[in-house]
Amino acid sequence: VPRPTRNSLPLAFFSLTLPPPPTQHVTSSRDGWDETIILSIMSVPDMTALESLDEGSMLANLEGRLIGESNPYTYVSTVLVAVNPLKAVPVPKDETFVETAFDPTAPHPNALAELAYQRLRGGESDQSLVVSGESGAGKTESSKIVIQYLTRRSHGEGDLADRVVAMSPVLEAFGNASTNRNPNSSRFGRFVKMVFTAEQTLVGGELETYLLEKSRVVRQNKGERNFHSLHMMLAERRELDLGGEGGRFRCMPTKASLAAATNNRGGGGPEMAIPQYAAVTSALSLVRVDKATAETVWAALGAVVLLADVKVEETVDSATNEYAGHVDTAKNSVLDKAASFLGLKEGAAALAAALTTRVVRTVDAGEIQVKRTPQDVEASRDAACRWLYGAVFQSLVIQCNDALHGGAGHETNFEGKRFIGILDIFGFETHDGENGLETLLINYANEGLQQLFCDAVFAAELDLYEQEGILDGDDALRNVDKPDSTPTIDLLVGFSRGKPGVLKLLDAQCAIGGVKSSARLDAVGPKRSSSVSAAGSRDATFLAKIHSEFSGHAALASTAPLEKRHLFHVKHYAGVVGYTVIPQNRDLDPDKGWVSTNLDAVPESIPRVVATSTKPFVASLGGLVGDSSNQGHPGGGNGGGGQSNGSGSEVAAAMAASGNHHHHRKQSAEKKTVSSRFAASMTKLASTLQATDCGFIRCIKPTPRMVPNVFDVNYVREQLRALGIVAATEVLRVGLPHRVEYAELVKHTVPAAAKKGFEGEPHDVVVACILSAFDVAADDYRLGTTRIFFPASALARVNDALAFDEAKDPERAKVLAAKLAKAKDSAKAAGKAVAGVRADSDRAKKAVAKGQSELKMLPLADIDAGYDHFSDSSKSASSSSSGVAGGVSVVEGKLDRARSEVQRAEDAVASVSTASGGDREDVLEAKAAAEAATEKLGVAEGLASEATASEEQVAELKQKIVAAKEAADAARSVVDRAKRHSAEAEAMAAKAGASARRLRLEETATLAKETKLAADAAEKAVTDGTLKAHFRSAFNAWSKKPLPALRAAADAAAAKKEASGKEADLALDAAKKALALVDDVRAALDELRRQEEERQRKEEEARRLAAEAEAKRLAEEAAEA
Repeated sequence: VPRPTRNSLPLAFFSLTLPPPPTQHVTSSRDGWDETIILSIMSVPDMTALESLDEGSMLANLEGRLIGESNPYTYVSTVLVAVNPLKAVPVPKDETFVETAFDPTAPHPNALAELAYQRLRGGESDQSLVVSGESGAGKTESSKIVIQYLTRRSHGEGDLADRVVAMSPVLEAFGNASTNRNPNSSRFGRFVKMVFTAEQTLVGGELETYLLEKSRVVRQNKGERNFHSLHMMLAERRELDLGGEGGRFRCMPTKASLAAATNNRGGGGPEMAIPQYAAVTSALSLVRVDKATAETVWAALGAVVLLADVKVEETVDSATNEYAGHVDTAKNSVLDKAASFLGLKEGAAALAAALTTRVVRTVDAGEIQVKRTPQDVEASRDAACRWLYGAVFQSLVIQCNDALHGGAGHETNFEGKRFIGILDIFGFETHDGENGLETLLINYANEGLQQLFCDAVFAAELDLYEQEGILDGDDALRNVDKPDSTPTIDLLVGFSRGKPGVLKLLDAQCAIGGVKSSARLDAVGPKRSSSVSAAGSRDATFLAKIHSEFSGHAALASTAPLEKRHLFHVKHYAGVVGYTVIPQNRDLDPDKGWVSTNLDAVPESIPRVVATSTKPFVASLGGLVGDSSNQGHPGGGNGGGGQSNGSGSEVAAAMAASGNHHHHRKQSAEKKTVSSRFAASMTKLASTLQATDCGFIRCIKPTPRMVPNVFDVNYVREQLRALGIVAATEVLRVGLPHRVEYAELVKHTVPAAAKKGFEGEPHDVVVACILSAFDVAADDYRLGTTRIFFPASALARVNDALAFDEAKDPERAKVLAAKLAKAKDSAKAAGKAVAGVRADSDRAKKAVAKGQSELKMLPLADIDAGYDHFSDSSKSASSSSSGVAGGVSVVEGKLDRARSEVQRAEDAVASVSTASGGDREDVLEAKAAAEAATEKLGVAEGLASEATASEEQVAELKQKIVAAKEAADAARSVVDRAKRHSAEAEAMAAKAGASARRLRLEETATLAKETKLAADAAEKAVTDGTLKAHFRSAFNAWSKKPLPALRAAADAAAAKKEASGKEADLALDAAKKALALVDDVRAALDELRRQEEERQRKEEEARRLAAEAEAKRLAEEAAEA
């Protein structure tokens, strides 16, 4: 932020010594009445010199500067307020500013440009100048003044300077229009970066544009013109022979309405201000648009006008039995001429198909061509006009960038180079009628810029206070409540609450789609459904969500219950603004609804058809769909969203502008809306500006009638508020807005009789005596390094001192001389007190230094590292089985399982050994496995015992480290306490010095006592023996080098635990093997037992059979017998 340099002259002094302006007879406007009045207004070049820095004083000062002095420029600190003079004013020579220090008495755009140029050379960050104001306030002219000065100042290479200057006529012709407020109104925002070498030679630039008002292409407010380029094309390119009914075209205003508008503006006509065709053609050549391409550009504009004139007829589609739109494609028809101007290969037929049909993608049938309704065709036609003009504009922006970069094939490398950016952007606005989405986006942009503005002003003031050394560490000036736009930005974009803002809600509503309705023929006849219902439904839902989702939000102003169905109110820095979503007194035009405006969709086939052109320039427009199809100004209708050139979005795939009888398809994430692109571009812009040092030019229009020598106070008052100047001055008013250099105060106030007594005295001492003699209270000023600072409330008393004239008032001079002598005695007494205070402060510092030297003898870093080491180890041990203290439970668990399994194995082996007699080979194998398990278990238990011993050693070493740490921290605490007392002594000494400089003897004495007490406490803390005791404890505890021993013991414990665990695992495995072998033995024994039982059963069966056979034989024998 530009700051006054130390050799700048005192602002308050100028407000008193500048001669009054001559009395003038001028015309001024008050409350709408013109009257001849006599002005004799004492004005100042910097309004911080005003005794009362309020709205009324600023208005009077600006009027005095403009009307009384014919000077449109005034500073508020380093902010330039530029009131449009609406007439030629003297242009100062460049030499007035080149290599000069910032002069607060000579406000001018060139002064801020020079300051930015010098700061760039000083190795500081990139620079920016933000130029803002309402339409007609002179933003474009102020920006051109800055750009042209920097171009001349930096001696651009070759024809670069011409290209930079030529950029303005091109952008004005294609981006400006005559409105009811301004005959040459910019309908877009732009950010021009002028890039410099390390030697500060201009080597190129970059151009970014925002928010082109594409809706103006097909619709203008009453009395306004279309873009200048379209009027130029009709007036100067008659060979195009557009025809038209009686020379009239639907998208162009009538001559009668323009004449009425000219009369309402007070005469002069818009043609007096707009760029001329000859200048534009020359500028196109300078930005390297060749003649053939220029011819194609004008032809493309002719196609825009013709396309807007295409009439849509209503037919019935026999295939679907629905209403459909039809356009004439016959030879020499309007559409045929438009296609010819665009050089389309397939002529009017392809253009007609793109306008009258759309593709519906279905799951079953794939892509189906559907005819549009007449309303949809009209919306498609207008959307195509807006897109085509936006594409032409975007192509020219790209061409300007190429020219600034050196041209195709001659790209300039800007890496590592610095830039000065000039932002020319729309100002805060509110309309007497309805404020729509377009106004909301503009005001959102201004809300962010206003926050940047206030932060910059506040930072500049604090930086100056720091340089002058008038701030204490906890000074109240650091905590001044400055205006905060955060709540409003949060409401609009929702960046801090985790909830979507208003614009996100709008995007969500756009993605949902509309209401389905029918337009089929029935038995009675054709039935038409209004497209208003669909668009209105979505807008109504969006509005209802605002009132429900943000109820109670700090930035959402109250709205009357009946009005909630139509609008919502937002608290802006410039006041509360109502935004109308559902108009109250007329049906909703679906082409103007918030949802439709936000979508700003163009038939996706239009860019594809344009890309088939035989004319290279026109064909290239089809590839710009991502850059230009949705780049627009939300200035009514399907306005567009803003974006920097180079960023893009996919073309919308469905017509969402009319709320027709088909379902509105859900918009894909890639198809960004107007508001989302604009919000993204503003975020990028804010990041760029925040990374630079910003200067500000606030432009003001003195009268809505755009005539010179008229100053409408009420009209200007509204602009002061809208530009945030009133809000920003709050930062200055609560601080120290007035300052006078020591030399000036001494020169004008010390009587001759008293001057000898002050020879050789420091200026601050002399100034304190002077202010005391003039009865200026000590609370009413602060003494800096080179100047005195004081609030607005003290200005009258300081001005009294500055106005003192010894020759005119010798009696008062004697009184002042006596007072000065008395004040000098007080200053001497105060000086002695300050000397004692400084000694006490130094004594406290020495005590601290002594304590710190003792601390340095302790190995504090090693103690802290040792303590942190085992603390970290303990933390990791709590979540892991490894580490110094970890693994106990894991190893013990393994040992317990191993013991259990080994015991089971031993018991099992003993059991099978008894059962088998103990001489079986498999039993012997199981026994050997059990013995191995027992042996491994013993080893594991031994290692675990050793680990336990190591852990006990670790615990002892930890205690020593903790003791060393506690003693070291206690020693630190003692020194820290001494530091605090020393800091208190230093702070008291500083306050005592400040009081002494203001000759406050009693306060100085009190502060001296407090300084001594603080110094005594600092000494006591270091010398009472406590520090030495803690030092010895820490030293003794650490002298045995516990950390290496701790690490070794911890490593040993960890290693033995690990080994014990491994041995326990081996014991467990061996026990399991033994148990498995035992199971095998038992199975074998069970098999032997089964075989024996089977043998015995068979023998018993054989005996039974033999007995039966014998019995049978004996029976037979008995029978025979």
